[in-house]
Amino acid sequence: MTVADVPEVADADKGMSNSKKIALTIILALLLAGVSYAGYSWWSEAPLRSALAMIEEDVDFSTLSKEDQKARFEKWRNLDKKLTSDQKSQVNDARERQYEKKDMQKLNTFFAMTKAEQKKQLVDEVNREEKRRLESEARRKEFEAKRAQSNNKQKVAGAQGGGKGGNGNGGAGGNQANAGGNQVAKAAAPQPTRPPSTPESRNKRTSDRLDNSTPEYRAAKMEYQKLRDKTRAEMGIVTTPGGGKPGAPPQTGGKRG
Repeated sequence: MTVADVPEVADADKGMSNSKKIALTIILALLLAGVSYAGYSWWSEAPLRSALAMIEEDVDFSTLSKEDQKARFEKWRNLDKKLTSDQKSQVNDARERQYEKKDMQKLNTFFAMTKAEQKKQLVDEVNREEKRRLESEARRKEFEAKRAQSNNKQKVAGAQGGGKGGNGNGGAGGNQANAGGNQVAKAAAPQPTRPPSTPESRNKRTSDRLDNSTPEYRAAKMEYQKLRDKTRAEMGIVTTPGGGKPGAPPQTGGKRG
């Protein structure tokens, strides 16, 4: 090797070193991007994981204190606000699967009973169902009465406000009075209140649940409902479980077994 060849070899080594640095930089950048994406995905799905974990806990609310019920409700509501539409669908699917699993266990237990035990459970459930129906009907009537009373107060307030000012000042005074009456009416407008749940809405949810359930669960649920409807007829309760008029055919969707 001559002395003149040495710089060429050094330049070649230097060129390879730069190529390696560029390749290494690209690899590190890709790794960093992958880690960042994985971290973001894990962070963004944290509310979903927490919501699914709450469903898996399968807590019986009736065994909780009022404070614990409120705390759990607030936790769930805060999680729900952080969920995307797709995540909410996943949560709803998980809740449906959890409910179907629990309800299927109840149905299996029921059909394993003796006829006498089945009869007793059906009678007890029909009695509870009828009690809830009457209570729901009472709440509905109370809600409608309060709404009608609030609407009447609003009309009276508007009429009284519109009557002031007279005709002495011409149209301007009357318009001002009417404006004042409208302001009073708006101030007296009732706050929107959610009406109580009805048997129809509950049966609609149950019917939708059955449409998306397994064939085994649907068959067991429908058989249970037939037995329950038969028990209602034997007890002389003519009002349908769906809250319809006497003599109306029963709803295809049933309540919980």
